[in-house]
Amino acid sequence: MEILYYKARGNRPLIGGNNVSFANFNSSPSVATPATPPTTTQVTPSASPVAVTVAPIPPVDNPQPSSCPAITQPLTGVQRRYAEAAWAYFIANYQSNTGLVSDRKDVKGATVWGLGNYLAALHAARTLDVISAKEFDQRTRQLLGALTQMPLFMGELPHRGYDTRTLQAIDYGGNPTPEGSGWSALDVGRILATLHNLKTCHPEYTTAVDQIVLDWSYLRLVNNGTLASATVIKDKHGRSLPRVNPETRLGYEEYAARAFQLWGFDVNRAAVGGEYKTAKVEGVAVPIQRVRTDSNSQTNQYTVSNPFLLYGLEFGLDPQMRSLFTNIFQAQTERYRRTKTLTAAGTTLIEQQPYTVHSTITGQNQPWLALGDDSKPFAEGRLVSTVVAFAYHAMLPGDNYAQE
Repeated sequence: MEILYYKARGNRPLIGGNNVSFANFNSSPSVATPATPPTTTQVTPSASPVAVTVAPIPPVDNPQPSSCPAITQPLTGVQRRYAEAAWAYFIANYQSNTGLVSDRKDVKGATVWGLGNYLAALHAARTLDVISAKEFDQRTRQLLGALTQMPLFMGELPHRGYDTRTLQAIDYGGNPTPEGSGWSALDVGRILATLHNLKTCHPEYTTAVDQIVLDWSYLRLVNNGTLASATVIKDKHGRSLPRVNPETRLGYEEYAARAFQLWGFDVNRAAVGGEYKTAKVEGVAVPIQRVRTDSNSQTNQYTVSNPFLLYGLEFGLDPQMRSLFTNIFQAQTERYRRTKTLTAAGTTLIEQQPYTVHSTITGQNQPWLALGDDSKPFAEGRLVSTVVAFAYHAMLPGDNYAQE
């Protein structure tokens, strides 16, 4: 999908103007432990699920070609093969009865982050003419139909995961969780960004998109300019209670905040800004954490490329984000110059333990450490991410290392 997405984006941000303001929906006490976007763990087989059928939203009025910029030159033969290979994932893992796509091919489950990825892929595939206008419309309307029907955690916000066959809440391993396991502000931010892009480029879907977003309650997610997520804990009586904590994951917090800003939210304290702690990696000052007084969270503090690339591709690079982005890329370039080791440092899902690998630029105060999602070092587990490689090449097409 990212291959499709990065080529379609060209050299201009995909995200456009701001049609609906939700500034009045911000307030109230705060929220939860950071979620890792998107993460899955081992699957525990369960009883045969009862599939549901989701009807697409009604046909939209006056469908038009995208109002967002088209690519400036045709795809080469090689680029088209890359794009079609990327789209093949969304063909193979499409659940036709609900319109959802699984995050990982061995798990019939989707996070809200993953559904944002799918919506971005749909936009890219249509922009590149990999799919027809008819297929784009059919898939988009069915996905919007599913988003209107998916149950919400405590009636507020999307659950962390959904069974793609039944729409029931699941954990990251695909196991049913009737009460849910909370919500992720990062995941919500991801899909808010792509929904905003959808209605900006295809205004005919605006009514359906706005209805979905207005049905969610943000009172515990946005608080005093910050973002928060919820997990579920058990009290001494065995009752499930939401635990709400601030989101502080480097890069992802800034990405999600920018998405919320598109919808009129005041999330200034989560948006890129202020001071960042750095660590020297290959002689380059790489950001490792935001300097803050509103939280002492140390959850999964590591630096990877993914959120900074998404920010640049979708929103463009403002001056401070550009400085963070540049140093993150430069450290990887310098490692290659020193060792001839190709480095594309990112988070990747794999189909064996630990299931999620963070091939970091720096983590746990060590450069180039590979970590599982449990924050334990994953010896010999470092990967070169094709996602990150394609994205850097899209962002920096004239750079020799990005080309390499």
